[in-house]
Formats: sequence, C-alpha cells, structure tokens
Amino acid sequence: MLRTIGRRCLWLFLLVIAFQMLPGQRSMSSAAPQPVWQFSQKPVAKLGVRDKYGSLGKYTAVWIVSDPDGRQYQAQTMVKGDDTGYVYFPDDFPAYARAGRYSWKCLVDGHEVVHGSFEFAQHALQLTVIYPF
Repeated sequence: MLRTIGRRCLWLFLLVIAFQMLPGQRSMSSAAPQPVWQFSQKPVAKLGVRDKYGSLGKYTAVWIVSDPDGRQYQAQTMVKGDDTGYVYFPDDFPAYARAGRYSWKCLVDGHEVVHGSFEFAQHALQLTVIYPF
C-alpha cells in the first residue's frame, strides 16, 4: 500500500510540473499593474492684476480679502513688467474657505487699483467624482 501511495504522489507531482509548463494565460502575469488613481479638489478663488503696458516695471501688489464676517486677510505678490500677479484665496492667506460672499481689493503703492467679490456657496464645497470607466 505504501508503494501505491508513493507512486500516486510522484504522478501528482509530475502532473503539477507538466501543468506549469503548458502555454496559456496564468493568474500571475508579468503585465504592468493597473493604475490606482488619486485626486484632490478644493474651492479656491484666483485673483490677478496686471499693468497692461508694463509702465511700472516691477511692483508689489497687496491683496486684502474680507470674509462674510468682516475679518480681513492680506497677501502680496511681486509682479514684473506686464506679467500678471496672482494670489489664491485661501491658500496664500491666513484663512479658511467658508460658505459666503467675500470682497477683495488690490493695492499698488497704497492706491486701490481694482476690487471685486466672489462667493463660496455651500453646495460648491461638495465633491462629485465621475470616473470615465
């Protein structure tokens, strides 16, 4: 009986080895792994100013943003020639984005050169992701 079990194990071992040598698709392939996508998104307001003809040469633009509660936050950027100087609210300011209307102004050499407003709506802070596959 031991001889029969030993021969059966040998045949099973040979069968497994032969099966591994057969061509075909295997579960463990050497293909590149499928990408795993990550993303990020957040609400920001991009504010920009430009001396269209570059007559000032180089200047500092100071941005003052007032939140819905009236608190003010300030940031500045150096601008050269006719380049556009940008700041991003709230990233460039010591502030957090909350729902509500914000007003802003830009000062150059202590003079207001432009102003405006923007709004972060409550629904704009919600996130929707649609995958193309």
